[in-house]
Amino acid sequence: MLVGSPQSGRLADKIGARVPIVAGNLILAAGVWWLSLVGAGSEFLPDILPGMIVLAVGLATLGAPLTSATLGAVDQHDQGIASGVNNTVGQLAGLLMIVVLPAVAGLSGTTFDSPEFADGYQLAMQICTLLCLVAAGVAGVTIRSGNAPTDHQPRPL
Repeated sequence: MLVGSPQSGRLADKIGARVPIVAGNLILAAGVWWLSLVGAGSEFLPDILPGMIVLAVGLATLGAPLTSATLGAVDQHDQGIASGVNNTVGQLAGLLMIVVLPAVAGLSGTTFDSPEFADGYQLAMQICTLLCLVAAGVAGVTIRSGNAPTDHQPRPL
């Protein structure tokens, strides 16, 4: 992500945020799906690391363009508030996923070495994959294509 995020930010500056955000969510979905296949006999190098790399590429591809699109959608005067809201929503979404996803996937009250945990883990990762695909669809429909400037005029400070 350290290498990829600046690259995706530069790409978004040239072509707009929609393509990197949609592609990033699709790549992220592939990485999460790959990690959903991790099981009891999985080994790190052949089974886990490739999925983690794909996941990281997806996050790096969509992170900077998503922030840029969020901040570019508001007047310059409101960018501090938009940045705070963007960070707060991201943190809240992560917390909700930590609370809600295990319950939905049936992970509550199980131990790590139980078959129920393995089934719940796989379902949780498949739900995350679906959410990434939905996010890609929403981004594809709602984010303007190209690198068109916003209609907002900066307000004097």
